[in-house]
Amino acid sequence: MWKYICKRIAVLIPLVFLVSFIVYALMDFAPGDPVRSLVGENMTEEQLEQKREELGFNDPLIVRYGRYMKGVFQGDFGKSMYGGKDVLTEYMSRLPYTLKLAGLAILLTIIIAIPLGVIAAVKHNSWIDTIASTTAMMGLSIPGFWLGLMLMLLFSLQLEWLPTSGAEDGIKSYIMPAITLAVANASLSTRTTRSSMLDQIRADYLRTARAKGVNEKTVILKHALRNALIPIITIIGSQFTVMFSGAVVVESVFSWPGVGNLTLTAIRGHDITAATSYAILTTVLTAVTLLAVDVLYAYIDPRIKAQYTGK
Repeated sequence: MWKYICKRIAVLIPLVFLVSFIVYALMDFAPGDPVRSLVGENMTEEQLEQKREELGFNDPLIVRYGRYMKGVFQGDFGKSMYGGKDVLTEYMSRLPYTLKLAGLAILLTIIIAIPLGVIAAVKHNSWIDTIASTTAMMGLSIPGFWLGLMLMLLFSLQLEWLPTSGAEDGIKSYIMPAITLAVANASLSTRTTRSSMLDQIRADYLRTARAKGVNEKTVILKHALRNALIPIITIIGSQFTVMFSGAVVVESVFSWPGVGNLTLTAIRGHDITAATSYAILTTVLTAVTLLAVDVLYAYIDPRIKAQYTGK
């Protein structure tokens, strides 16, 4: 197991180089002059050229990228062009908001999707299955930004129950963004759970268990659901990484102070250092989360653990 984990960590190093170079190059090639955006329109061309030289923008792309990555591997992710704030400190201050929001959305997804998917599979081709499948399809079809705006109009402007934006009102601030994130994710997870459970319910080993007189509830929850969990965990783990990578649309709609909004602000401001650093940090967190999901497989399915340990 540890050998596998070390191999995954080793793969992360070239991945960080690849992601960082792509983001750095795309930000550099993007239209606009970051120096002019930084200093305004009142400076002369001579002053702008002096500022570019001071910030190192006159050096070739590969030289600037190498200088930046040298700092990264020394633990220095640089400073934002706007305000001069430390990039790592700013990212870490925003990360808890995104993690809490993503965690709550995933909790709602699990609470809704797994029971609904299991019931839909057990009641296959019944009216319950039809309602569950139709509801899941509707949830996947609704755009996140539209759902967020509708929730805001109803619960904030009409009923005045919840705050419209920000995270200053505690748990009340999390409700609408979490629901907006959870609807599409729960819909996809419901369909995945139903499909995976149907494959297991039709398996021969469950017929054998029933023939031995095992209780139906035990057959479904202990045997079928446990063997159906691998694809369910895969999809939920992937959803979680997407959420904390920055649910940009939802964070923009609700003015959420998370890493998605932070990254979007850096991109809009043509802040190359900040945008690249945020991409690197998010890549590392995503890789660690996916590794945790892979390790979780081993504790659910002994066959996978045997592949890791070689037994």
